[in-house]
Amino acid sequence: MKKTAISLGKKLMVLGVVTMLVALTACGGGGTTPAASSPPASKPPASSAPPASSAPASPKPTGKVTVTVPDVTGPPVIPSGRLIALPKDGTTWASNTIQVTLDYKNFNVVKRSSTNKPGNGHFILYDNVDTLPTAKGENASVVPAGSSGKIITIGDDSMAFQIMGFIWRGIPNGVHKIGAQLVNNDNTPLEPPVWDLVTITVDGPFPQGTPTASVEIQKKQIAKPTIASFSPTSGGAGTKVTITGKAFDSVVVIVEFGDTKAASFTVDSATQITAVVGEGATGKVAVTSASGKAISNDTFTFK
Repeated sequence: MKKTAISLGKKLMVLGVVTMLVALTACGGGGTTPAASSPPASKPPASSAPPASSAPASPKPTGKVTVTVPDVTGPPVIPSGRLIALPKDGTTWASNTIQVTLDYKNFNVVKRSSTNKPGNGHFILYDNVDTLPTAKGENASVVPAGSSGKIITIGDDSMAFQIMGFIWRGIPNGVHKIGAQLVNNDNTPLEPPVWDLVTITVDGPFPQGTPTASVEIQKKQIAKPTIASFSPTSGGAGTKVTITGKAFDSVVVIVEFGDTKAASFTVDSATQITAVVGEGATGKVAVTSASGKAISNDTFTFK
């Protein structure tokens, strides 16, 4: 009887295990082995990585850039009839710095070491030379005998302020004969010669001709500048500031924001200046001319 009870117990235990396996199989579990996860793709070695750009490197430029000066036919043209546009003949200038401006066309100002070529050359300025050296073949860069004046030769390898003129500093007070002549590259006059001569009176603040920062102005134009307002009142480098006031025409030589000069400025009219702010400019706005300095009431803030 005891043996029969043990056998029945074993049978019931086996039946229970079988039933549990059947249930697990029906639920998708049990003896099913889960698929192994795929290992991460291995990175290629650094040496096999493609370059950042497959485009070939641009070759460095070689050789020199050649600038071609256009050919000129015919003699120079003087549109106004006067080679010297400024200073005007007979005027009085309240500055010891004079800008001599020429008025010509159909003539190329080139390097003075170039060979002679029709329509090419440079120009020479004269101060207090009684008679300009204009004769054929004459050396126009030498002060004629008997004159005590000065000569400046202007070309693109000299102190040329601009191709049409020159800022002449340190002119002493008194009467001056200012001359100008277009010449060949060997300093001989053109054929026919092209020249002009004006007489002016210099009455500047530095009688002995000490170089100054002032620009040329006629005496009747002298007036102390004044600043009424400016806008905007703050900004960074490159900000354009409009300054309004009086007596800005022909006399302004410097614009400042505190102790910093404006990067650049344009005199739009007698009552307006447009100035470009320089790096770190902070402080009162100041406009200086040959006749005085104007300072704003408000302060410009750099940000």
